[in-house]
Amino acid sequence: MKINKDNLFELFNETDVIVEAFDEASEKSMIIDPFLGKDVFKKKYLVCASGIAGFESSNTIQTKKFGERVFIAGDFCSQSC
Repeated sequence: MKINKDNLFELFNETDVIVEAFDEASEKSMIIDPFLGKDVFKKKYLVCASGIAGFESSNTIQTKKFGERVFIAGDFCSQSC
């Protein structure tokens, strides 16, 4: 099944943690934007990946917390950021 904006809430309704690992910025925002604005995700955690599949040293990867429930792991400098 392909995840899209129409089935997003149904697919993740029963989960406590959502892990986003899309490559495309539009797909990332499809998960992140509704998560930040919907009460249905109020008690869920979101973990995102950005810029961790590159060719640079893995020592550049960091995890940052945004708000109470959003975490992003990445190098925060590659093109996918």
